[in-house]
Order: sequence, then C-alpha cells, then structure tokens
Amino acid sequence: MNPPTISPLVVSTLVIISVSIPTFISVNFFNVNPNIITVLLLGLVGISAVHPYLGFPNIAQLAGLEEPKAVQQAPKEIKPVQQTFDKPDPFIGEYPALRDRLIDLADTEKHPIGKPDSIWKQVLTQEKGDYTISVQKQDTDKMFFRIVVDFEASPEQTFDHIADITTRNTWDEICQSSGIVERVSAMTAVQFMRTKGIFPTAPRSALVVGFISKLDDGRYINVTRSVDSHPDYKIPSGDVCMTADIAGLIVGPHPSGNPKRSRCVQIVTGDLGGWLPASVVNIVTTQAFPISMRRANSQMKKNLLDKKTSSLIEESLGNVAIAEQKKQTQVAQDSFIIKLLKGLQKSQPIMVFIILLIAIFKRK
Repeated sequence: MNPPTISPLVVSTLVIISVSIPTFISVNFFNVNPNIITVLLLGLVGISAVHPYLGFPNIAQLAGLEEPKAVQQAPKEIKPVQQTFDKPDPFIGEYPALRDRLIDLADTEKHPIGKPDSIWKQVLTQEKGDYTISVQKQDTDKMFFRIVVDFEASPEQTFDHIADITTRNTWDEICQSSGIVERVSAMTAVQFMRTKGIFPTAPRSALVVGFISKLDDGRYINVTRSVDSHPDYKIPSGDVCMTADIAGLIVGPHPSGNPKRSRCVQIVTGDLGGWLPASVVNIVTTQAFPISMRRANSQMKKNLLDKKTSSLIEESLGNVAIAEQKKQTQVAQDSFIIKLLKGLQKSQPIMVFIILLIAIFKRK
C-alpha cells in the first residue's frame, strides 16, 4: 500500500513552523535584528514569486523528481525492430510437446491436492496478506515439485521477473549464477544455471534449452529441458551436473480478477546428480523455495511496474526495441520524503501568501 498523499496545507504548516522556530530563537536568544529577518523573508517571497519565470529550477527539479522544462522532451515513438537470426532453430520442434506437458502438470484443477488419488501431496503452505505459496511434491520422485504462488504484482511483471534467467540469482536462494549461452531464436535460448553448494554437497550446474511464449489463453509460459553440451559452455570444475527432464513456469491472471495480482505455477523436476542426502532435499523444499518466492514478491512490490505487455514475450516475438522500452517503463512507489517534496512543490502559492503576511506583520 502506498503512503497517503501529503496535502499542500500540511506541508505549508510544516514549512512555516520550521521557519518560525529559527526566527524566534535568532531574535530572542541571539539578539538578531528583526529587520534582517524581515529582509530575508521578503527575499524569499520575491524568489518564490519570480523564479519560475526566470528559468530557475523548482523544488521538484532540485529534488530530482523531474527534468527542468528546458531539457524536457516529448517521448519518442519506438517502433518494432524485428530481430533476425541467420540459422534455423534446431530445437523449435520440441516446443509443442514440452508446452503441453508443462500445461498438464501445472493444471491445479485437473491435478488438485488433498484427494486420495492425487499425484501431488502438500509439503507446506505460507500466507502473508495477498501473497501465498504452496509447495507440492510427487511421492514417486524425491525431486519432482510443483510450486503454486500468488504474487502481489501483475502477470506481466511477475513473468518478466521470475522467467528472466539473467537476473535469477537476485531472488533465487539457491542460484549462484545463471545466464544465456546462446540466443538460438527469438523464443529459444540455451541457458545455464549454477546452484550454491549446500554442505556437504557440491554445487550443481545445469545446461538447458528454454522456450518463452504466450499461450492461446493469454498466460505466459517458460519451459526448459536439459541439453548435453554446448561449445560455448563448460561446467565449472568440481561441480556436479544436474539434468532437468522438464522444468518451467506458467504465469497468468489471479483467480480473484485483481490485475495487480498474479498466479505462478512452477514445475521443478530432474536428476540433481551425485550423492544427495535427504537433509539437503528438505532444506530446498522447506526453506529455499519459500525464501526465494517471498524475496521475489518483495522485490516486485518495492518496484511496481506499469506494464501492459511482457518484455520477455516481446523479445520472443522479435520486437527488441519495444521490449527494451517496456523494461525501462516503471512507476516506483514514492517514499515519504519524495511525497513531502512533491507536496512542497504544490504548496508554493500558499507558502508565498503566508510568508508575505508574516513579513507585513513584522514590518508593523
């Protein structure tokens, strides 16, 4: 929830009090000539009255809230720039089957929890306000999880935040590093991810091919599966190679219909390789998953984006210029100080009037 807007009257009152107290102290305790105070107040009135017409910066500009009018420019129209690739996509034929399988696994209505014959069993749930997480597991495999998260951000912001492999280590508790090895096509990329080592196990590294697309029902999908190798990638020495039979996520509108909320269903399955004690699996399940998703939700809440489309989806369509513009379009929540400065800017006429009255009164 954003802090309440501070009215110009309140700001003016605070300013007058802050001016009056030093004035009172200066005159009564330091024997400063009242005429000096009057001159200073009259000077302040004059500057407040004429500074906009002389091209001087106003309070908002001095605080960095807006550019001076002399340098303000109309927003440029950014047209789509279609990204092209020299080679055909050798992986694209696999996408339909991976997409359909991920959709089926992520279907919480078709495969609910809580029923005797359900393939998914509840591991834990957490809830705080509008944020909720449900970690579910298949009993047939110790590393087959479904994480259902209700985020406090739009589907577009959520998808761009969670599905972007280049920034995953900023929110994923177990991710040491990650990135793109090769952009194969607009919607396909070979990616890598390296996990942190959890004592007593070594770090894990994975090489996958990932697809990003928009489903027919309007939801966004990111689905991956492991690849054996790539000429531009080498697993760090000492790491254990992990593989993903299928992994990914689907993000869509929240069932409540609130446009500032979204539901994300993530599927994590595969072979982590090597020796893996049950205690490590338990840490990932009960700690890493909840901490990561809670951190991602907190990051998005602190930096809400006014998005109508997903930047990653625009990139998957080849519209790189539009995608870059979308990434840069954001509406940050104002802190108390910023709101105070904005209120101060709006209260300038009231301040001028009150200070003028004070100056006239002191002259008498």
